[in-house]
Amino acid sequence: MMTGFQSNLMLYIVIGCLIVCIGINIIVKVIRNRKLHQMVLLLNAKKFKEFDRLLESKLVKLIFDPFNIDYIRLNGYLYKQNKKEIDKAFSSFDHVRLTAKQKDDIDLKAFNYYLSENDIPKIEKYYHNIIHSESNKMKKEVKRLYDIYVNKGSKYLDELMAETNTLRGKYKASNELLISAIYANLGNKNKEKEYRNLAETHLNDNV
Repeated sequence: MMTGFQSNLMLYIVIGCLIVCIGINIIVKVIRNRKLHQMVLLLNAKKFKEFDRLLESKLVKLIFDPFNIDYIRLNGYLYKQNKKEIDKAFSSFDHVRLTAKQKDDIDLKAFNYYLSENDIPKIEKYYHNIIHSESNKMKKEVKRLYDIYVNKGSKYLDELMAETNTLRGKYKASNELLISAIYANLGNKNKEKEYRNLAETHLNDNV
């Protein structure tokens, strides 16, 4: 049985360890944020070789987990618009164990990217992943995009019109772009142009 002195000593040791752990976590967080900021600056400056070297550095590999390194690398490829490497990066996530949140994030990012590229097989793949996910919270939005841009449908027009009346700024503009695309699917050029112009106007709203 420990004496009062031993109990106090043990308490001080535990508290000391906790303080050290908290201090280390704070330092790692600060370094991580600085490295992320440095990566963004390198990409914006189009210093891609320096970006790649930084991403492969020992310090970055020490403070970031493998998923985050691969995720940052993917974003670098997207910024560089390197389609071959983008395809490889997205495919690589199929062969690693991801949390539900990580998988949902990758599926959504891939869906949006391949939708912009009009790559139907890849769109179908990630659409299927999202729709059958039990945790993805973007199913509604993805179903709309799929119907409008892949099926060239119009079934969400009334829903979007009603919803848009309750929105402001960039959120309103986002819906108006979808409405414009639906009118394009319907062959109504006047309405397509009207809502595209409205979207451009509301994108500039400070909301």
